[in-house]
Amino acid sequence: MTVWALFFCLLFQGMGLPSNSPSPPPKVQDFRIDSPFLTETSGLVFSQANPGWIWVHNDSGDGPYLYAIGPKRRLRFRLKIRGARSIDWEDICIGIGPGKRPWIYIADTGRNIFGKSKGPAALVFALPEPLIGKDIPLPPTKGTPPIFRSTFASRFELHYFLSRTPRRGEKELRAPNVESLFVFPGGKTLGLVEREFGGRARIFTFQPWTHFKKLPISHNVSARLLTQIQIHGPTGRSRSVSAASVDPNNHSLALLGFLFLRIYMLPDPNKDPKEILPPPKLLASFKLGRRGLHEALDYLPGGKGVLFGSEGRPALFSVLRFPSPILAPKSSSKHK
Repeated sequence: MTVWALFFCLLFQGMGLPSNSPSPPPKVQDFRIDSPFLTETSGLVFSQANPGWIWVHNDSGDGPYLYAIGPKRRLRFRLKIRGARSIDWEDICIGIGPGKRPWIYIADTGRNIFGKSKGPAALVFALPEPLIGKDIPLPPTKGTPPIFRSTFASRFELHYFLSRTPRRGEKELRAPNVESLFVFPGGKTLGLVEREFGGRARIFTFQPWTHFKKLPISHNVSARLLTQIQIHGPTGRSRSVSAASVDPNNHSLALLGFLFLRIYMLPDPNKDPKEILPPPKLLASFKLGRRGLHEALDYLPGGKGVLFGSEGRPALFSVLRFPSPILAPKSSSKHK
């Protein structure tokens, strides 16, 4: 059985085609990993350097660790991120960094506990994705998952602004509560999605590697407003965004909440660079029901569905496959 067949064998059949109005709760296939190390799943991403593997991290209260889930859905090892803090890790994604290789980006951007914490309110850490069996040892198949150590991470301190381009006298925005990090097609521009219980979801963008001489680096970067989405619902939990992911082939943006999954046409960060873009078009919407506290999301390889994770122990992961492609309009431009 191939690596991805292990995941696709979980996928269900018979879902109705998603529409712009929320569909009934779809059927999903769950799997659980019971480990004392996975207690509050907050971010996940499919590995690019190691097909079949998934990187996962916890929310606040854990150290600077990534957890590697192998092709057989077992926790195989822990990766300690050197040079990184862990106050309120919220999301993870993989883009392109120096050397034109995959880099892991981790968002320490939650504001749930920053009122009692010292230091910058919003940081993103970056490190080259390690090759399992080369950069780090091949882990054992049994026993307690070992701890390996990463290379030293680069650090980007985020400063938020409500304009697309720098303006004289502009004021820096107080760092919003951001629980979603994603990468635009091309891998060089990153996006951040605000979590606000009134339903406002502002999307900010930044480019981490504008200049550097040697690694690791520690830079201040500007995160600038690209567009804003308004999500409606009867309660805060039914309209706030807790995770995001992008399908680079279809140029669609998936936003996850505790009760919903919504698919939008991906806004173009290169379009009208002086103007805030209008809200992107909603392509599909799913009701997820009260399944758990959904906090982590990534598209399945190929974009035919999503994998999302929920807080709690045992760690709950859910596979949802789209019955047919969710296509963005042909007029959507390509991102670089």
